[in-house]
Amino acid sequence: ESQANPLGYLGLTVENKMRPIVGQVLSGGAAELSGLKPNDIVTKIDSKQILFAGDIREVVSAIPNSTALFSIQRNNELMQIPVKVGSITNEEGLEFGVLGITFGTSRTLIQSIYKGVFETYNLSKKTLQFIGKMLTGNMGTENLSGPIGIAEMAGNTAQAGLLPFMYLMALLSISLAVLNLLPIPVLDGGQLTLLGIEALRGKPLSEKVENYIYSGGAILVGMLMIFAVFNDVSRFF
Repeated sequence: ESQANPLGYLGLTVENKMRPIVGQVLSGGAAELSGLKPNDIVTKIDSKQILFAGDIREVVSAIPNSTALFSIQRNNELMQIPVKVGSITNEEGLEFGVLGITFGTSRTLIQSIYKGVFETYNLSKKTLQFIGKMLTGNMGTENLSGPIGIAEMAGNTAQAGLLPFMYLMALLSISLAVLNLLPIPVLDGGQLTLLGIEALRGKPLSEKVENYIYSGGAILVGMLMIFAVFNDVSRFF
């Protein structure tokens, strides 16, 4: 099995296309007048299969002032609604179809907090699984990326939109936080480990031993960084 995409291998994806879920419905707009409601999932417009919100924009923009048959899922019930598409005219005089809706699932404050906690837990678990697969050989070390690879990924994600880019930044922040808590000297996790050892011994480690430990940790982290940069550079040749 190909291991070219470590995120996909772990089941982690950055969502770069929104689902076709109706968010807010503009009062008096074409969608409201036709009976579309928040949280409706659009599955088809006429004979066109809808997979993402962008598919809706593409179809609707091409049929101003026309009536289209929307196949939707509402509260686990499938139904069809004829929708009279509205229109706007841009500065160049070209006419485009509009619905008067936003996309996305609305959540209460409590639901948003729960979702944030769940995603943080999920990404932390995926990070540990990634490390485990690397250590056990179930994932090739060529999947390890350094600053160059991360910058390239960030650039590609930014082109997909603000939300995917922010998601990637959150993913990287959580992953770095988890890595920082690993019991490796020079990292915070290593410092906590040493403090735990000192608490069990009832006395601090000697300065000489601590120097050896921190030096070894610094060398290990440095070698990993060099290896990651080498992987980044090798992808371009």
